[in-house]
Amino acid sequence: MTHGGACVCHHHNKVGFIRNAIPGETVKVLITQELSKRFYGTVIDVVEASEHRREHFWPEAVNNDIGGTEYGHIALDHQRYLKAEVLRDAFSRVGGRDLAYHMDGFDIPFYPAPSDAAGGCDAGRGWRTRVEVVMTSEGIGMHQYRGSHCVPVKQLPFVSKKITDCDIFGAHCALAKIAQPGQRIRLVHDNKRVVACVDDALFEECDGVFVPTKDDVMHYRVGDDLFDVSALGFWQAHTDAPCVLRESVTRMINTVRAHLAPSQISAVEFYAGAGLLSLELLRRCHSVWTFEGSVRAVADAKKNMSTAGLTVEHAGRAFINAKQVARAAQRIKTPDLVVLDPPRQGAGTQMMKALAQWGPSAIILVACDLASAARDLGVLHRCQYRITQAECHDLFPYTPHIESVFLLERGN
Repeated sequence: MTHGGACVCHHHNKVGFIRNAIPGETVKVLITQELSKRFYGTVIDVVEASEHRREHFWPEAVNNDIGGTEYGHIALDHQRYLKAEVLRDAFSRVGGRDLAYHMDGFDIPFYPAPSDAAGGCDAGRGWRTRVEVVMTSEGIGMHQYRGSHCVPVKQLPFVSKKITDCDIFGAHCALAKIAQPGQRIRLVHDNKRVVACVDDALFEECDGVFVPTKDDVMHYRVGDDLFDVSALGFWQAHTDAPCVLRESVTRMINTVRAHLAPSQISAVEFYAGAGLLSLELLRRCHSVWTFEGSVRAVADAKKNMSTAGLTVEHAGRAFINAKQVARAAQRIKTPDLVVLDPPRQGAGTQMMKALAQWGPSAIILVACDLASAARDLGVLHRCQYRITQAECHDLFPYTPHIESVFLLERGN
């Protein structure tokens, strides 16, 4: 399996990347694109099926070649097995031989989302609290795989029922009254309401229609904490993700505290967002600085810290890159701990080198892309940081993605 969710095959001295297959199967393939050394295709018939094959949970996506459900035909437990294999392959191919050697035999637990742990026919479905769609003349649509064409859809089985129970499907749906064909619509919900974002305009669902609103604040509870997050800002998509990731990072913060004097720990957080992880750092560290690139997120974070009765040493907006790390190093004494939760593309080679040069005792990396994680971990490994603790959480079921959390400690 590849990082993008396709299976690999060989035919006439070319490498093929095949969608809707499972390793070990014998299938018939329709070639959709052929290049000089590789080709792409999709399964049109299964000759010998894997024991892990299931009926695709969203047939509409298969029939229209819609992206985003590349593992939709695979049993959930086997999806996690394949993602673990892809991660180990990424350690070698992207992270480098030394990282792969270090991780050989390292047991990384892969956990299902708590709401999926019991299994059942609804496991892996209805988890997404935020989704982007495109309005078409026939209703909302999704993009085809590796393409710009948008296909109208009648279902969104991976999206929370709080959203799909609204009038959002069909040419004459409530969304068609607030968006024109071609416009993107962002649908988000919290515990009380569903909001649609069209460009910068906000609409709240009310009795079957979407009415204009100026209230862009969504409210979420994580444990005993309340978070206010802009509807246009970032928040974890999976219903379980905020609790799961905060608990995972907290376990690793406690590991660092066990190695150092707890009352004296200093920490710096990059990509702090609305403060989900910041609150736990503030409760466990003596000094905390946070950096975030979004103006909305910085405002949300300051409000959420105030609501929790916590005060951060510095919560600032900054474009986060290697230069920003260097500037932080000039202002802040080398911290004991750095925590970062970058976007899907990762932090990048130069920023990781700058962090290693700064020299914190420990680094916690949260990553939602396996290849980006392997690249960033490889850079830190070559700079004498070693992974001492790791967890993976399947917070993107039926997709190739997974959330992973790594604790790295500086070697001798």
